Amino acid sequence: MKLPPVPVIRRTRAFPTVGPRLIHPQDPFPSRVMIAEAFTGANGRAVCGTYLGNGPGLDDVRGRFLGPEPPSGLIIPGPGPLRDLDGFLDRVLWRPAYESRFGFVAWDQAALFASLAHSFRKHGAWAVIFTDPDPDGGRYIDYYRSPIAMKPKSNGRISVSFGPRKHPDARDINERGRQWAGRFCSVRDAASAVIGADVDDLAAACRIFDIKSPPTGPASIESLWIRVHALRELYRAVRHEVELWP
Repeated sequence: MKLPPVPVIRRTRAFPTVGPRLIHPQDPFPSRVMIAEAFTGANGRAVCGTYLGNGPGLDDVRGRFLGPEPPSGLIIPGPGPLRDLDGFLDRVLWRPAYESRFGFVAWDQAALFASLAHSFRKHGAWAVIFTDPDPDGGRYIDYYRSPIAMKPKSNGRISVSFGPRKHPDARDINERGRQWAGRFCSVRDAASAVIGADVDDLAAACRIFDIKSPPTGPASIESLWIRVHALRELYRAVRHEVELWP
């Protein structure tokens, strides 16, 4: 017995001829970086800090800096020049990290810049750190240098970058029309990514990477110099691990 034919619906789908969105690979992290660590008071403001250089020609760069409102007579142990906040932001952050395109490294970038900020804009998303003294008292914002833009990520961390500034140079604008955002590394986030688990204490991260660890807990004035050296060694170890990845 011959069965009747079964009706079939034929559907044809065509894909658009538009090519996929191009992926712009990230340039390697700069070989020259500045590394900073700060002691923060109970009010969340940085009291003082230390910094080191890392990379070709920078290993002997070192110094100390004062926070926004340092107490009088403050003594910060350690070698190198003692800079006020304006000097630190200009000589250690802006000129190397923006003008010379060095990297900038800290244990927690968002916490560092929040503790140094003069004020915040964009509902707290921009930390204004570059200011100039007002002859009539107080300070006014330097719009010719970038705020620090802080953007929450899905994993609860916060990424930082240079925000837009007034009258950027032609070289600051890339082929996609975006302004230079800087190259920032929070070693806490980088170490957590390499380990595969969150690590929120510098001493614990150093022990995992077999590095001489500073005292456990937050920074103090006495431990700043030990911590910034440990931070530099941890950055080197994490970077070495990342460069081994295929």
